[in-house]
Amino acid sequence: ETIPSLLEARAVVRALHDVPAARAWVSFQCRDEAHTANGDPMTEVARALDAEPQVVAIGMNCVPPERVAPLARAIRANSTKPIVAYPNSGERWNAETRGWDGSSDGPQLASWAGEFREAGVEWFGGCCRTTPADISALSALSVALHGGAAPR
Repeated sequence: ETIPSLLEARAVVRALHDVPAARAWVSFQCRDEAHTANGDPMTEVARALDAEPQVVAIGMNCVPPERVAPLARAIRANSTKPIVAYPNSGERWNAETRGWDGSSDGPQLASWAGEFREAGVEWFGGCCRTTPADISALSALSVALHGGAAPR
């Protein structure tokens, strides 16, 4: 969760190797539409993790929704693993003031779901500043898309 760099992801993978039955997905906080918070290209991250059988999915979390599709496309171009995304509300964390800047009055999380899906995201939810209403709307949309059945 909220891995900032390929270096930390590699540490997670080494820990997984110590427990052969363990499985995990690895999701990254990203500074922009193409790089982890540390600046690693998401294309390189996806290639590195694609080769790891214990990594069951690759994704991003706590990023503004508008970053999800470009990041997912970078992953999809370099990995066959499922993609997971759980963006924040679109507000930005301000470390200096130790608070959130911006507004969550933009498009609601569920309105991004089609774009996420088209970019290859298979599993999605919400992170910081998303609400139970956001997750309920995603769930309702998912059930509607799957013909009334909850997705696997």
